[in-house]
Amino acid sequence: MIYIIWLTLLVLFIFAYISPQIPIWLPIAVYIIVVIIRAKEKIGNYWDWKKKSKRDEDSKLEETLSDLANRGVARGGIRIREERKMKEDFKYERRKRKRQFENELINCLFLQ
Repeated sequence: MIYIIWLTLLVLFIFAYISPQIPIWLPIAVYIIVVIIRAKEKIGNYWDWKKKSKRDEDSKLEETLSDLANRGVARGGIRIREERKMKEDFKYERRKRKRQFENELINCLFLQ
């Protein structure tokens, strides 16, 4: 798919350069449209993942706290440590996914 897009853009640029009938802005407009479509898809996927991650964090935190309450250690430092550890894990996952998202956006510019 990517090769077809690149080939189409290359052909449009060559024809726009050779022929005065095809304006130079046409291949540029096609490129911009393709980049916008791909970027919109990546942004949508990232926001969906972010919502799901927050939901997962809340449910896992609730599950862990109820498990600790069932064991009788709901109060004190154990609960706080477990909660902090879990939040740090999810925070790390979000940072990792955000870096991946930024790389995906940059790759959109190169139509990869």
